Amino acid sequence: MDHEELQRQLARSEEQLSGRLSRMADAAAAAPSRLPRWTRGHLVTHIARNADTVADLVEGARRGEVLTMYGGDVDQRNADIEAGAARGPDELRADLGRSAARFAAALGALTDPDWDREVRRVNGTSLTVAELTAARWLEVEIHHVDLGLDYRAVDWPEDFVAFALP
Repeated sequence: MDHEELQRQLARSEEQLSGRLSRMADAAAAAPSRLPRWTRGHLVTHIARNADTVADLVEGARRGEVLTMYGGDVDQRNADIEAGAARGPDELRADLGRSAARFAAALGALTDPDWDREVRRVNGTSLTVAELTAARWLEVEIHHVDLGLDYRAVDWPEDFVAFALP
């Protein structure tokens, strides 16, 4: 899949997630997700912080820097998620929309050679900006299911299944 198509697919997945979240009531944000010990608020905050950290990585890669997700600090990542988990649906949606737009803007500023630049996961393993973008698509689609808001793996787009499951 080329970079432009990957960006289109990711944008479509994020729009679909945003649409589903737009119908989430206040009480639903505090309800448990399908992930142990995480509410939907935790999960939406995680998806937003993930967009912020991958935007940081892409912006750094454009400058020639090899950065690590979440600054390499898992404890800070967890604290950020916990701090945002109790917000209401409007704040969660706004945060997710802002962070997704920031990542999209970072991708939009890339030149062809930038897609092969290296970044690092929080565990220190390396991947390219292109692989990072694909990993973001996985985060959005898989955690969309984890929210437990009438979206299941059988609802995944065919392109996502063809890309992610082999």
